[in-house]
Amino acid sequence: MTRPAHDRLAVPASAAAVQARPAGLETPALLNRPCMPGHCCPVSATAQNNVIDMMEMAYHRLKWQVEQDELTGLGNRTKLSEFLKTRLAHAAPEGELIGLLHLDLDHFKHINDYYGHPAGDHALKHAAKSLRRSVGTSGLTCRIGGDELIAVITDLKGLQQLETLAETVLRLLDQPLPWDLHELQLSGSIGLAIAPAETANADTLLSRADIALYAAKNAGRNQYRHYTAELGFGHRQKQQVMKRLDIAIENETLDVELQPVLCSKTGETTYFEAIAHWPDAGEGPIDPARLLSQEADFKRLARLEGILLKKGCSELKRVGKAHGEPVKLEVNISNASLNNPAYPSEILAMITETGLTPDRIILGFNETLIRFDQVRVMAAIKDLSELGFLVAITGIGGGLQAAGLPIYAKADFLKISPKLVREGETNTSAAQDQIVCTAHIGAALGVKTIACGITNKDQITSLEALGFSLFQGPFFSMPR
Repeated sequence: MTRPAHDRLAVPASAAAVQARPAGLETPALLNRPCMPGHCCPVSATAQNNVIDMMEMAYHRLKWQVEQDELTGLGNRTKLSEFLKTRLAHAAPEGELIGLLHLDLDHFKHINDYYGHPAGDHALKHAAKSLRRSVGTSGLTCRIGGDELIAVITDLKGLQQLETLAETVLRLLDQPLPWDLHELQLSGSIGLAIAPAETANADTLLSRADIALYAAKNAGRNQYRHYTAELGFGHRQKQQVMKRLDIAIENETLDVELQPVLCSKTGETTYFEAIAHWPDAGEGPIDPARLLSQEADFKRLARLEGILLKKGCSELKRVGKAHGEPVKLEVNISNASLNNPAYPSEILAMITETGLTPDRIILGFNETLIRFDQVRVMAAIKDLSELGFLVAITGIGGGLQAAGLPIYAKADFLKISPKLVREGETNTSAAQDQIVCTAHIGAALGVKTIACGITNKDQITSLEALGFSLFQGPFFSMPR
């Protein structure tokens, strides 16, 4: 006769098995239930230990799943939170320094958009491997979401050790990563913070590393910054500025300047560019487009572009009367608009409402978009050109002339950046080569070239000798 289950599992757990059990893993009630009178207990201690071993394996497997990131094998946010809480609690009494390194891959979204999410996963795994290799056994490495990775360094000797680690990570990332038939170009921005010299609170420590990370991004990416009190103050100031900017965008109280593009040979205005200015009461004049681009705040950028277009068209009508002929307006578009499939139809509707026609609107694509979204930029230019819009490639100066040739050929204007103009003015041979190359490309393609950021007459003279005749910048006053 088959015995009831409680008879077969009635042997008490051995002391050794109980001691080996993970904390919090209790012996099942059935294993502790005493034998019923008149019934035998045929299960041996070995069989019972096998059951406990299976439970322990299941426990550890579940614990690993809860605390690990499946894609990279690093710890996750839960693991990080528990680890920091435990280590910080003992750090101050024992005089231990704990360092935090917050890594964010630069332009990671572009990799996903251009090469696909499998390529993005490949890049994340490589970044995780690089971080884990750099940290070694001196701490914990985690992925807390998206392309954000964190390393916690225990028994830190000081800031120099943390900075050396950051340099190692950046160096490992700065190597071509093979993917399919392509090579992914990776880089990262890193924020550093130390506890308890700065704080023994996990949330504050993470926040400070995050502030340092964004300082590295705003400084140009592919570098690291460590948290300072000045950075913290600047971050709080920026938060207040962004709140006031939200109000200005909502109420459309931004000023729009029409900056002319002039021909040095005839003195005539070729067209105007709409540039936003924000006279913030707290900080003074601010370029909101530049601020939002640095913050990669695409939602606010899209709203700003709408205001620029609306106010710019209104101002263009007023200025156009003085010229006695239809003048054109340039409005630069951001990644936010580029990623919006409905953008061509939306901007056409906006232009129609103003009473202007698409052939009087020049849409500017910054050169950095070409670096990561060449296929998408080409598609956008094709769609917009078919609707009658003109196109300018702006901010040229990153040495992308060869890669950008297919797009340059579709443009109506090529604009070299103010930075390249300044570098050319100091007789930097590499900068002058890029300037001359752009002028030659424009001439060969029949595309007009423009030098931006002009501040003095000498720049105009030098650039004319290199093949430019169209100029834009603070040197030229806005006609009224």
